[in-house]
Amino acid sequence: MDTFAGRTQDLKLIHNGVDLVAETIPVQLLPEQYEVDRYRKNLKSDLVPGFVKDQLFDFNNKLEWGEIYIEPKPYIDTYFSLVTETVFSYPYSFRTEKIWKPIAIGHPWIAVANVGYYRDMRSLGFRTFDHIIDETFDTIDNDMDRITRIRDIVVDLCKSTANLKDFLAAARPVCEYNQKHLWNMREKVRQEFPERFIQFIRDNKLTR
Repeated sequence: MDTFAGRTQDLKLIHNGVDLVAETIPVQLLPEQYEVDRYRKNLKSDLVPGFVKDQLFDFNNKLEWGEIYIEPKPYIDTYFSLVTETVFSYPYSFRTEKIWKPIAIGHPWIAVANVGYYRDMRSLGFRTFDHIIDETFDTIDNDMDRITRIRDIVVDLCKSTANLKDFLAAARPVCEYNQKHLWNMREKVRQEFPERFIQFIRDNKLTR
C-alpha cells in the first residue's frame, strides 16, 4: 500500500483466492551460490519478514549497504529480471538500484512500477523491450489494472522455454546498448552534478 499526498491506494493481486500483496510469507533465501560472498555470512534462517536490510547489513555498525554488489550467477541462469520497484502507486518514477543492477550486467528486465516508468526510462536515453513484449501496461493509470497486466505478460512469457530463448536473443542488442548508456550516463552525472547542485541551492535561495 502506497500513500502519496494524502491519497491511499490499496493494491491487491489475487492468485488462487489469495491476495499475494497482503500475504506475509517467510523470507526466502536464494540458493547459496547466488548470494554475494561479502554478505553470505550474514544470512540467517530466522530473518523476520518485512524490511530485512537492517538484518543483513547491520547498520548499527555502519556497514555499507549491499546494493552496489552484483553476483553474476543469478543473471546467467535466468532469462530476465522481474524488477519490483520500491514504489508502485506514486505519480512519478522513483528509480532505485533494483533497475540499475540488471541494466549494469546486461540482463533483460520487466519493471513492476508506477505508470510512466518505461516512458521516463526512455526519456533518459534507455531502450526498452517493446519490440518483443507488449509494454502498453506502462500507460495504464489504474494500479490494479496495471499490475494485473504485468502479471499476465510475465505468465505468458514464462509458459514456453522456446519463447524465453527467443526473447533473450532478441533482447540482447537492447541490453548491450543500455549497459553502455548507463556507463556513459554515470560519467556525465558525476561531471555535471556539482555545478547543478550549486545552481539548485542558488535557485531555491538555500544559502545564508
